[in-house]
Amino acid sequence: MRSPGSSNPAPTALPSGARASRVLGATALGSALCAVALVWFAVEPLAHPRILVLPALLAFLLVPPLALASVIQGSRARRRADLEPNTFRAPGCMGLAFSLSAVGLWLLVLLLMVPLLAGRGGSQRARDRAVVSNMQEGIAELAAEYEKAAAEGLAEARRLEALETLLASWQDRRNPWSRRQPWLHPHIVGSGPGEAAAAALARQRATVLGQSVFVLSATAGDQEECWLAGAVLTQTMKSAPGTEDRIIVKTKRLAR
Repeated sequence: MRSPGSSNPAPTALPSGARASRVLGATALGSALCAVALVWFAVEPLAHPRILVLPALLAFLLVPPLALASVIQGSRARRRADLEPNTFRAPGCMGLAFSLSAVGLWLLVLLLMVPLLAGRGGSQRARDRAVVSNMQEGIAELAAEYEKAAAEGLAEARRLEALETLLASWQDRRNPWSRRQPWLHPHIVGSGPGEAAAAALARQRATVLGQSVFVLSATAGDQEECWLAGAVLTQTMKSAPGTEDRIIVKTKRLAR
């Protein structure tokens, strides 16, 4: 028997639902952290394997129900501890803190994603305009460099060297579709003689989205025309109305 002055020991058991609340809250917070990747995927669509989008999207969708379940479990646990104070100790607020943090991060991702997705179409067209502009400017500058070398009387091999040197100076410029890639193929590609051959090879080599390819046609003699062709693969632009071809090709005849 207890002595009259003795007191009951403080309860140490947690009511059912307290641990579940913490686990669910922590899972919701982890899912919210994974969902942050969706913002990066939207900003850099080519910087990741597309298969990673699905788990990030799933994590994003799981955050609200996980956080809600955590709050409900924690509320039930606290209510039971209030009803049976001699049996259960009051649970902490860790599950609630996890849940609120997860919901806050989820809302931040949502607020960032809405304008990114809303402007995605315009962003894609803007990137395509940028890559086509890069290709056209590249043709103009390469043609000027070639014609300058020709005016100085340099042999064809030396003219090609001048073009390669100019290309090398552009390698630090990034592809508008992927900052990890340069905006152009690092070398001038040689083709058969004539405009058609140069254009066909440029189209064939333009396989990387947003990366320009430049082709110089071969010449058999001083009187034969020399052509420079450029091509770039786009996401939204069509080479001609009514076609599905997204490779834009431009050519320029070079003065020899």
